[in-house]
Amino acid sequence: MEENMQEIIIDATFLLLEKKDMNSISVREIAKQANVNVAAISYYFGGKAGLFSLMMEKYWQDITLLCKEIIEKEDMSKEEAKSFCQRFMKKQMNSTGILRSEQIMYQNYEIDVKTKERIELQFQAFTHLVGKCNPNCNEESIKIKVISLLSSLTHPAFWNEIAEKITWDRETFMCSYVRELVENL
Repeated sequence: MEENMQEIIIDATFLLLEKKDMNSISVREIAKQANVNVAAISYYFGGKAGLFSLMMEKYWQDITLLCKEIIEKEDMSKEEAKSFCQRFMKKQMNSTGILRSEQIMYQNYEIDVKTKERIELQFQAFTHLVGKCNPNCNEESIKIKVISLLSSLTHPAFWNEIAEKITWDRETFMCSYVRELVENL
């Protein structure tokens, strides 16, 4: 039962983090979304800070697995590259609050070793992806394409609220957007 209650709270918090950063979400809001008592958050996570710390770890664990998966691919078609990019972008689009919270942390504190390693892993994965899609590209050109692609996939998460209003639906938007990006690598 405890694991189930923790998952209910985590799922509810992820829903809230789709639209708001951690500083803008109250414990009462989380409890209401999860349909639990406010004390449950303290009991299971030691409070809001403990819950959000776990949320950040879960988010980065998913991104890390995704990056490692692509690095392990020996051969990669454009379709596989599109699939990877869509999964990456979807994770970003569904994690706007986490991304904004992380930005706030970086403004107030330095980037820690774990975060630096996660960012390096993302660059390694995208360098592999771009290199496989463009085997004749030189190193400098690959780096430019990696930065462009990573920025292009991550940045729409910050426009999440707008994108939902100006696109027909999020899934179709992401699919079309990624197809265009990968075709132009």
